[in-house]
Amino acid sequence: MSLGPDTPEVLPHQRHSAASARARFGDRLRHWRRLRGLSQAELGRRLGYHDSHISRVETTRRWPPVGMAERTDRLLDTGGELSFLWPAVDRERRALRRRRSADRVAPEALQQLLGAARLAGWSPLGTNEAAYDQVLCTVMELLNDGGRPGAPA
Repeated sequence: MSLGPDTPEVLPHQRHSAASARARFGDRLRHWRRLRGLSQAELGRRLGYHDSHISRVETTRRWPPVGMAERTDRLLDTGGELSFLWPAVDRERRALRRRRSADRVAPEALQQLLGAARLAGWSPLGTNEAAYDQVLCTVMELLNDGGRPGAPA
């Protein structure tokens, strides 16, 4: 598929911009930095960050820290664009943390796993085939049940 005369060219760093608030923030940070003729190193120096930090924020490998949007808006005279984008970035970051937290196995489930390992004859100093199989079965049950002890199969 070729781009027509009315189709704007999509730059490689902009391909994912619609995918997330963090990506939009990084794209716009890069836009304003380049528009003002600054390197990542120079922007980082002026804001108090290492150039690799600026690079990682622009490429979504790092979340922008709190306060970065406002400081960057002032420095690059963006008209407040990055500050406007910040609440969506923060919501996205918090939602991801909540999802990751919900994916963790509960401490009670780990206690159940250790209990099953002990009953199966597992020891940190050595193990046997049957103990290993029992521990693996218990782990699989916990994963299938979402880590909730006593959850229905």
